[in-house]
Amino acid sequence: MRYQNLHSFLKHLQNASPEHLAQLYLVFAEDPFERAYLLNWIASYFKGSVKISFDQLFDEMRSLSFFSKEKMLLCNVQKEMTKEQLQTLSEMIPHFDGRLFLGYGFKNLNKATFEDQGVILDFLADRKFERDKRYQEYVIFHAKKSKTSFSHDALRLLCENHTDLAFLFSETDKLISYTAGRPKIEREDVLAISSFHVSSTVWQKADAFVWQRKILQKIDPQQFTLLLAAIRSQFQMGLKILKGPKDLSKIFPKLWPKTLEQKKREAQKFKEEYFRRGLLILFEAELSLKSTNRLSLEMLYAKTQPSPSSQPISR
Repeated sequence: MRYQNLHSFLKHLQNASPEHLAQLYLVFAEDPFERAYLLNWIASYFKGSVKISFDQLFDEMRSLSFFSKEKMLLCNVQKEMTKEQLQTLSEMIPHFDGRLFLGYGFKNLNKATFEDQGVILDFLADRKFERDKRYQEYVIFHAKKSKTSFSHDALRLLCENHTDLAFLFSETDKLISYTAGRPKIEREDVLAISSFHVSSTVWQKADAFVWQRKILQKIDPQQFTLLLAAIRSQFQMGLKILKGPKDLSKIFPKLWPKTLEQKKREAQKFKEEYFRRGLLILFEAELSLKSTNRLSLEMLYAKTQPSPSSQPISR
């Protein structure tokens, strides 16, 4: 049995514990931290699980347990297994007198071989928006353990600016401490103490400039070149959306479907001429910057104004 949805898998665990527990649970995820988190989550449903390293795995599977009726081994594999090791594991599982929870993040394992022997939770093929949504669910659950919740805006702001799960948990712990005594973390709390990556900040400013027509203030000179590149990328995105296929997820696989649909509506409102003219003016401005070392964002903003008939959707 294979699951690609976290909630369905957790429901299975609740119903299976402990009488109908499978012999093998295999967790596929690229991020070692996510694998460890999921394995610990699985182990919390059952008593007596023992964490071991991969070097200990085969010896532990061969040995008998003198302390309980069956062993429950939990192993997060950090390195890609060889063909011989995979073959050995496949041959040993049917004869193993216990239960095995195994985390793995590589694609050289034949899932069909192990699917008949247990239950698979597979996140290796998920798209970015699916992973981002799952990470948000982890953060919500992590905060809930401390009797804290996130407002919608706070959660979105935090998770849009951090894509590393371990770092998200660290930031959540900081926010829980910062808001001690309050039941909910707000957007202002995230802005106050969360560590944002420069690239994310630049991308947000470029998005605001092109799609929301906001004049940018207080730009760090060291970010200026990056900002121009990000603005160019946003203008190019608008053209691709208008000239692209009906299924835009093929050319923008990392964008959330709702975000992509919103961008499509806005691009149709702005029209193709706005994005083409923006790219041309930006090109001329960058040439001017190279010769004079001067460029005014206010001037760029004014020259890239959409025509009167093309105005952005109100937010």
